[in-house]
Amino acid sequence: MKSVLCFGDSNTWGYVPLQGGRYPSELRWTTLLERMLPDDWQVINEGLPGRTTGFHESIHSPHSGLGYFLPCLEKHQPNVVVIMLGTNDLQSHLNLSAKDISSGAAHLVKQARHFASHQGYPIDVVLVCPPPIYEVGFAQDGFDGAEEKSTQFAEHYKARAEELECCYFDAGDFVASSQVEGVHWHEDQPAKFAQALHQQIKHLFS
Repeated sequence: MKSVLCFGDSNTWGYVPLQGGRYPSELRWTTLLERMLPDDWQVINEGLPGRTTGFHESIHSPHSGLGYFLPCLEKHQPNVVVIMLGTNDLQSHLNLSAKDISSGAAHLVKQARHFASHQGYPIDVVLVCPPPIYEVGFAQDGFDGAEEKSTQFAEHYKARAEELECCYFDAGDFVASSQVEGVHWHEDQPAKFAQALHQQIKHLFS
């Protein structure tokens, strides 16, 4: 069985805006993506609410993507890795620019490549740029200036993907964060995301 490891934050985990909690498995974009793949492929949901890229903070932080990524790769031995992180890096106390955050995401791409080289088999890496957020609701406090920074993500994430010569996908072209809650995706968005992502990367599963 081949696998796709989806490494992300609460929008990968399946957080429900406004009411909290988690979407049922059948409504999460990872489950919907798996249904579109050949029978010998499975999708592994490694989303965690609050996860950051992690390069700018201690790898011992429980929400550091960098701190958990290598053990995650070792555990699952994936053939494809989809990385969608950066939204939580917009928190004011981290004081990061959009370019800084894209570099954090790129560091994870490099780590996946390094892992693959030591394992002796190729891993396709897909870098996903998170959609812009709104400074309302969930993101009203602790995200000062984050809305503007998030609109700059696409420029920098695309540049990092080109530098690393990895697959790139701009989620903001297909889905939108809640304009009421600020960060998370309403129920109709995960299906749109899964469909668009599949169209972009389906060549990896042939």
